[in-house]
Amino acid sequence: MGFILFLIILILVLSLFFTVTKKGREGWMAFVFRWVSVIFGSLFFSYLFIERSIDRFQKDGVGIQLINTLPQTLDFYIIVPSQKENKTEFYSKHIGSIRTDYYRLDHFRIKNSDTYWVAGFMGENLAYLSSHQIPNKNMDQVIRVDTYSIAGEDSMAELSRRLVAQNKANDRHSAVWITYALLLLFINLALLIKTLLKKREA
Repeated sequence: MGFILFLIILILVLSLFFTVTKKGREGWMAFVFRWVSVIFGSLFFSYLFIERSIDRFQKDGVGIQLINTLPQTLDFYIIVPSQKENKTEFYSKHIGSIRTDYYRLDHFRIKNSDTYWVAGFMGENLAYLSSHQIPNKNMDQVIRVDTYSIAGEDSMAELSRRLVAQNKANDRHSAVWITYALLLLFINLALLIKTLLKKREA
């Protein structure tokens, strides 16, 4: 996604420069390019939104209800180990912060694995870690967090900390670029609408 996002930002920046070209054949080509760039950007963000919303409809989607009964708010992540070509890869997903006696419903995709981890953080500190089997992907799982416990070996906890730290860094990086791209998209769209209104008035 990073390369496509960079490409969209580059195209939208070029589209802004083409707003100064208004007459003749060059002006018409610039106008077409600006429309194509806006349509391409809109399609990308539409796909991104849909792709992140259809986990529950995938055949390998798993539903989870996570209940926090601890006296502290915890920030939860799902970590899925996946076996690929004799090596283990990990996928992590941010579930969100859950207050005391509240719960969160979420869905995530799981391939080449029948287990996942639930990690809960209090600030930067790992406060909860558990491993869960998936006996049936067609049934939503209910997990009640009622104790501060870190299951598994120390290497599992250290790996969870590293994966979540990487997840946070990637999310911050993506958020900056997505915000920038959306801003450029709206500016280009506003300028195109302004151009159309001027042409209609002329």
